[in-house]
Amino acid sequence: MRQIFIVVVGLSLGFCLSYFTLPRKHEVVYNCQLAEISPDFPIEAKEGCRKLRMDKINEQRTIQGDSTTGGR
Repeated sequence: MRQIFIVVVGLSLGFCLSYFTLPRKHEVVYNCQLAEISPDFPIEAKEGCRKLRMDKINEQRTIQGDSTTGGR
């Protein structure tokens, strides 16, 4: 009886983990580190990765700019 309980709990946890961590239907996840060098990425994905990269760079510049001006 205890072994059946352990199996049921294990299967339930496995299902829950896979349900919440795997992408949904029609949801595609791209690795932006490969976007510029891979010919398999759609143009929209490459443009999205470029935008994310520029947003991150601009955010870092803003943070560094605030720290170098001494809060002025």
